[in-house]
Amino acid sequence: MISSGVHTCRPSEDPRHQDRCACGHKFASRRDVAYEEKFLVEAARSAERKFGVGGQGWAAAVARRLSLGQARYGDAWLGLDLSLEGVEEGLDGGAYAVLDAQKLLADRHADEAMVSHHIFSAAEHAVAMTFHFQQTRR
Repeated sequence: MISSGVHTCRPSEDPRHQDRCACGHKFASRRDVAYEEKFLVEAARSAERKFGVGGQGWAAAVARRLSLGQARYGDAWLGLDLSLEGVEEGLDGGAYAVLDAQKLLADRHADEAMVSHHIFSAAEHAVAMTFHFQQTRR
């Protein structure tokens, strides 16, 4: 299927050709790195204003992950349902939070206030992440 000059069928299952679709066509890059940088920096600043958490380094860390993904897979992942991926990551975040809370609380040296504040807050944000990605799928 061709749409707006970009071939959009499913990504190749061959790990050596993640920059190509199943038909062998090379994916054109649809990423805007300048937009990504502005988006990530503003998200970090917003989180700092809203939640009082330091977002220093977060945008750069995400940009590094995007760069690694680009080097490994090209733009093949853009053909995936990224909102569904976000929903699943939010659910994983909830699982990580409850499991880590249990692990930390089992350690007699764990600070219960830290667990109830930070780990519980992470779970709350995982709920919000799941909700917001679900809204983009409707």
